[in-house]
Amino acid sequence: SLALTCGLMVFSLASAGTLHVPGDYSEIHDAVQACAAGDTVLVAAGTYNDCTHPTEGAESTNACVIMKSGVTLIGAGPELTIIDPADGGRGIFIENVANCRVENLQVTRAFAPIYGAGILIRGVDATVEINDVRVTACTDGGIVCINSSHPTLRRVTMDNNEAKQGGGLSIEEFSSPTVIECVIDNNIAPSGAGLFMRHDCAPVITDCTIKNNTITANWGNGGGISVQGSTPTITGCSIIDNTTYGYGGGVAFLDNSAGLMEDCLIQGNNAAYTYSQGGGIAVSTSNPTLRRLVIADNTASGYWAEGGGLDISFTPAPILENCTIVGNSTSANGFGGGMSLQWGANPTIDKCIISGST
Repeated sequence: SLALTCGLMVFSLASAGTLHVPGDYSEIHDAVQACAAGDTVLVAAGTYNDCTHPTEGAESTNACVIMKSGVTLIGAGPELTIIDPADGGRGIFIENVANCRVENLQVTRAFAPIYGAGILIRGVDATVEINDVRVTACTDGGIVCINSSHPTLRRVTMDNNEAKQGGGLSIEEFSSPTVIECVIDNNIAPSGAGLFMRHDCAPVITDCTIKNNTITANWGNGGGISVQGSTPTITGCSIIDNTTYGYGGGVAFLDNSAGLMEDCLIQGNNAAYTYSQGGGIAVSTSNPTLRRLVIADNTASGYWAEGGGLDISFTPAPILENCTIVGNSTSANGFGGGMSLQWGANPTIDKCIISGST
């Protein structure tokens, strides 16, 4: 009898920490706001479009969900639990919180007039996590990490989003998220169509696939990744089939950027506009270390385009170590099928292979 009583007490305490949507609350936001630190919200399969919660005071952009510290939000799966503002506001707003997680759900058709449509993350530490989430078809950005934000994004798919910069993921203003096993696919923006970073950011990006992203403006930069004034560590990533109409079909390092990029595949990217530079990678006034990269089958297809595989301009310049640069090309009147160096660029090139370029 005593054992049974104790068992019932333990079960009751455990159950008190879990709220169900729509079982206990019909809307996700209401369940999150009802939680105490340490509680979990479990959201059943379905589409949720209550986008009535101002994120920054009266007349600010509404969101479907505003997260709290200490709360874990878990859906039934990225194709089953869907947050859909129907272009009426943001999906999820995460600001100045700690020890919270969002997992196993989808955000689609979110809209923000300035930035951060799908998920806006602002001023958070490394105890904030986004895991196994899809962010798709959002307008003005899939996910934005800004104002010293350092969350972990793990197995997140950001696809078919558009933005003024950073179509899939934007990292800005002293932010250093950890991005692991994510897919950034088929996004568009004038700069950093897939991934954009600027202003003293130092993200760690590992084992990600960044593909099929397209710059939408002439002289835009970074079809796959745009790095501006930042020092990322990019390891084990595949950056493939991205397009720019300016600099860096795959990756652009600009504005005194540095950092490390190693063990990555840069393949099938294109710098497609007149005088475009760097089908695979463009580096200008920046000195990243590029180590054990395979830079293959990229092209600078625009008229008088330069550097099918790699274009390096000005100083400082990068360090290339043990890279394979093969099968890259320019248009018939372009130059530097494998690599172009110009405007005083003086890279350090150590034990690299450059071959098969046209």
